[in-house]
Amino acid sequence: MEPSLIQTGLTILSLALLEALLSIDNAVILALMARELKPELQKRALRYGLIGAVVLRLMAVALATEVVKYPWLRAVGGAYLLWLAIKYFLRKSGDEESKSRKTSANFWVVVFWIEITDLIFAVDSILAAVAVTTDYWSIVVGGILGVILIRFAAEKMISLLNRFPRIETFAYLLVGGVGLKVLYQVAHSF
Repeated sequence: MEPSLIQTGLTILSLALLEALLSIDNAVILALMARELKPELQKRALRYGLIGAVVLRLMAVALATEVVKYPWLRAVGGAYLLWLAIKYFLRKSGDEESKSRKTSANFWVVVFWIEITDLIFAVDSILAAVAVTTDYWSIVVGGILGVILIRFAAEKMISLLNRFPRIETFAYLLVGGVGLKVLYQVAHSF
């Protein structure tokens, strides 16, 4: 029996919300990455990240069973997130170099790491989506809608971080925690 249009719509909406809920920490991480850039480049980096994320999600859904077989990819991402947190706290305890960081970050390097981070988080999201439905197009549409929600959340997070700079320390603690969690999961998958 084929699902009705309403059932398919509700499934897609559920997947988009599931993606958004599973990726709250992703929005914080993306905001911190984009915040390294000059303010006029931040939204552009997230926009390019969105385009790449959609392409990567389509590929990841198509290759979901293969992507899961490569825990090293997740280990690289977890190590990078942990490195981001460590770098922040080392810089914070050092000199005033951190004040100039928005002018020194390379736009394309930031966009690249936004893409890699999204790909790493895509694995968990795709596995959760497959648990909800096996309909390929529902997973794709729900995932894309979720990615779009995350990009808007990341933009709002940048505004929040700019307005309340002390939140940045908590955000980097979260990033480090996520990095450790990913590395722990990879270590226990062998």
